[in-house]
Amino acid sequence: MPDFKHEAEDYLSRLVDSGLTRGGVVLLGDKDGVHTSVGLGGRDSEDRFDWNEASIFRIYSMSKLLTSIVALRLVRQGLLDLEEDIASFLKETEMGIRVRHLLTHTSGIGGGTGRHGEGNSYDAAGIAPYENRPDQHFTTETLARALLKIPKVFKPGSGWLYGRSHDFLGFVLEQVSGRTLDTLYDEVFGEPLEAASLGFEVRAKDRGRVVPPWSSSGDAPQGLVEDRPKLLSGGSGAYCSALDYFKILNALVNSAGHLGIGSAHYAELWANQIGGLEKTSEDFIPGSGFGFSFGVATQQGTAAPGTVIWWLGRAGTSFIVDRDTGLIGVAMLQNYGNARRLQKSFHAFFDAQNAGRSKPSSQHRDWRS
Repeated sequence: MPDFKHEAEDYLSRLVDSGLTRGGVVLLGDKDGVHTSVGLGGRDSEDRFDWNEASIFRIYSMSKLLTSIVALRLVRQGLLDLEEDIASFLKETEMGIRVRHLLTHTSGIGGGTGRHGEGNSYDAAGIAPYENRPDQHFTTETLARALLKIPKVFKPGSGWLYGRSHDFLGFVLEQVSGRTLDTLYDEVFGEPLEAASLGFEVRAKDRGRVVPPWSSSGDAPQGLVEDRPKLLSGGSGAYCSALDYFKILNALVNSAGHLGIGSAHYAELWANQIGGLEKTSEDFIPGSGFGFSFGVATQQGTAAPGTVIWWLGRAGTSFIVDRDTGLIGVAMLQNYGNARRLQKSFHAFFDAQNAGRSKPSSQHRDWRS
């Protein structure tokens, strides 16, 4: 595989000069490891932060892929059933919401934005949309109980809506495993993959590596989660470096065994799980299907169905994996509230490097070296 260092430097330079991001880190590689690693900071004299593959970012909704992988691992271990009603974990009357609905955002649980009429109920329950602030007063269990009581936007399985399903899922995983979500993350990713930066809090020794929150509109949430939060948000709470996230995608591409998923559900990871339900929500990003918490390319001309998965985080981070060509891309950019625009730019860059690629070469810098 060629080194795309110059192309990545040019891509980041154009983004920084345009003001679309304060800085960024781009990693490209394949099943053999990282081939290209480039970081670039802002142009002004006050931005002295060293942007590199070890820099730590709040990854927001890129947490969802990790929570989904943990869920599928527990399914393989016989601890979780995708068809189980989630009310059973709270000893409540069944509501028809299955674990599978949480994984695919077809549960009817909204995000509290108010665009679908659920905003007042969330406000009354004290649930802020998507955020996992240091002062968050919910735990995974109390949030799950609150979410269960809020009226659902639609009958489970009949629509698609991006919301707090993965926060509920995090509670379910804790219940069936008897372990907290941060412990599960560490067991699946942290220890075996040496992904030490991944977690729900920023440890004292790592705080100098955390990219300062930034938004071109000046409304980026401030304040790091320095102490272990009460709410371990499986939907948007994790921090991670570009390199450690790449390790997870690398393990995903190499085989199901690396992450303990099992072949049957590993195949499901690459499949569109929602049929035609993408037409039921204005929030849906067009041109794709949806899997277990991430986009699955289905549009002709992008890739053959089921070969590309991708997603993004609210502050401007994103990833994309093409299973056919083996190319893996991670972009850790920073402009809170402009994630979709940054994600589209990174996908265009990724596609340009991926064009004409057939299989990964054997020359690489393995992340274990």
